[in-house]
Amino acid sequence: IFGTPLVSALESAGSATVTVWRRGGSSVTNTVQFAVTTNSTATAASDFTSTNGTLSFKPGITNLSFTVPLLNDTNVEGNETIEFALSSPSSGTALASSNTTATVTIQDNDSLFNWAVVTNSVAENAGTLTLNVSRTGGTAGAAGVNYVTSTNGTATAGADFAALAGTLSFKAGETNKSVALKVTNDSSVEGDETLTVTLSAPTGEGQLGTNGVAQVTLA
Repeated sequence: IFGTPLVSALESAGSATVTVWRRGGSSVTNTVQFAVTTNSTATAASDFTSTNGTLSFKPGITNLSFTVPLLNDTNVEGNETIEFALSSPSSGTALASSNTTATVTIQDNDSLFNWAVVTNSVAENAGTLTLNVSRTGGTAGAAGVNYVTSTNGTATAGADFAALAGTLSFKAGETNKSVALKVTNDSSVEGDETLTVTLSAPTGEGQLGTNGVAQVTLA
C-alpha cells in the first residue's frame, strides 16, 4: 500500500517522494510495480519526469520510496496532480484493498500581478486614492512586485500628488495588496490632470499581467 496516499510539493521543490509499505510477512523478497495513471492532470515532460518502475522489498524491509522529479515551469496553470497506481505484486503477495493509488499534487508557484482597477478618478480634495494589486494563479510561494508613479502625465509630482516608488511583498497565500496615492488639494484652476502607476520587476515566480498600468485622473 502507499504509506502516504496524498503527497504535496511546490513545483520548484525539484522532486516529490512517495512511500510504499509492505504489510504482513516480510521474511522473503517481494516486488510490486508502480506507474503513472491516466487520471493525472499534470503533463509528463512538461510538469514532471515520468517515473515508473519496480520496488523490490528485501527480507525485513517494510517500506521503500521512489522519487518523482518535478519540472519548474513559468506557466500560470494552477495546481496539478500526478496519480500513481500499484500493480503486479510478486507471487505469494496481493495488493491491499485500499491505498493502492497515490496522488502527488504539484503546487503551482507561478502568479500574475495586475491592478484590480486600471481606470481611476479621484477628486483632488479627497486626500488619498487606494490602488489595489491582485495576485492570481499559484500563490503557494512568496512573491513581489515593484510599483512607481509616472513622470509623463499632466499631473506634477510634488504639486498635484506625492510620488510613489516601492515594492509589494506577498507572503505565501496572499492575493491582494494596496498602495495609497496621496493627492494634493491646490488652489490652481487647472482642469483634470493625469498620471499613471506602473508595476514592474516581479520576483518569486511572479509575472506581470495585462493590467500592469493604472491610469489616474485628478478631478
